[in-house]
Amino acid sequence: MQRSVCFIVITFSVFICASAFASKPIKVSSTIHPSFSQPDVMPGLGNGVLNDITVQAFKAVDTEIQIEFIPMARIVWSLTESDYDAMLGTINWFTKEKKDHLVEAVDLLTANIVFFYKTERFPDGIAYEQLSDLRKYKVGSIRGSSTIPLLEKAGIPTELVAELDQNFKKLDAGHIDLTVAIDLTGRNIIKRLFPDSANNFSFVKKPVISIMTSMAFPKGQNGPLQLFRKGLDIILANGTFYKIIERYYGKDYRFEDILPQDIYRKMKKK
Repeated sequence: MQRSVCFIVITFSVFICASAFASKPIKVSSTIHPSFSQPDVMPGLGNGVLNDITVQAFKAVDTEIQIEFIPMARIVWSLTESDYDAMLGTINWFTKEKKDHLVEAVDLLTANIVFFYKTERFPDGIAYEQLSDLRKYKVGSIRGSSTIPLLEKAGIPTELVAELDQNFKKLDAGHIDLTVAIDLTGRNIIKRLFPDSANNFSFVKKPVISIMTSMAFPKGQNGPLQLFRKGLDIILANGTFYKIIERYYGKDYRFEDILPQDIYRKMKKK
């Protein structure tokens, strides 16, 4: 009898906690990552695949959210020392600062950083075993990219710019041989910058680095976390999740290559 009463009290407490969060907007921090999470709407797409998934998951449980875009330098602080309820990005940021033990993450999909090239320059494509195999090529990257230490270690000449668009323009002009970008982001930049010649570009399927993206929540504050998990299960089951990623990646994309196994298993196409 005592065990039953305890279970009822715990269940009721969790319900009250979730209800309290449902009555006010969930405050989410994020940084601007084109095609993944951004304040500006991309025509025919949305505010980024992660942004759209997050909004729809909370919408499925009738919960309003407020996504605020803040500088990268404040992203870990926003969840561990400020009043944000969640963070949209990657747990890697917390691991780097040794604060991943303070948060609980729900993995969403893998972002693969790859090499882009022009098919005219490499008509037979590009294959490599080790990064050092590419040291004879000039590669473009953006300042602060997680790929820079890897490229430097491999002895690859790297030209750095402030904006991704600049690298794709340099690639088009032949000023660099390759540029690194997340596959989804790079493909959308190419479509936007070169709508009539997008087929002149391609990318190496083998990733330079793969990054798991996640929604992270302060450990011990279960209200927003439970709401998100419940909403995520709903949109996985009713086809909304699939519609979002299909809109961004295309229906022929191998989603099993980027989705965690549990999400891929639950995802329905409706």
